[in-house]
Amino acid sequence: LKARYFPRANNASRMVGGSFEGSHDGQAWTTLGVITSAPAAGQFSEKTLGTTPYRFLRYVAPQGSYGNVAEIEFYDGATKLAGTNIGSAGSFENNGNTFDKALDGNTNTYFDAVNDAAGYF
Repeated sequence: LKARYFPRANNASRMVGGSFEGSHDGQAWTTLGVITSAPAAGQFSEKTLGTTPYRFLRYVAPQGSYGNVAEIEFYDGATKLAGTNIGSAGSFENNGNTFDKALDGNTNTYFDAVNDAAGYF
């Protein structure tokens, strides 16, 4: 498994501390990888997440980040994974930048959470 991620323009440092997690039941989550340094602006970065298959995968934004990620993609080998998207409800000042913007394939849109608490999707 691997994750590809693209930071929101001018906000790459807000991804530091973000984690990728897997779960078999949607309740108990295992941390598979953590972003330890600011990703390069304007391009995708990748993180290997191991070989164990999970039914659920998610990104958990770090505290204080407001989400602020343009795209997240999960892969099994060369196959991009697809499924039902779930995540933190709402957006900052109801601006429409909900979590699904980080899963829409467009690096010009982004997730901007309701508050600075860790959001997920």
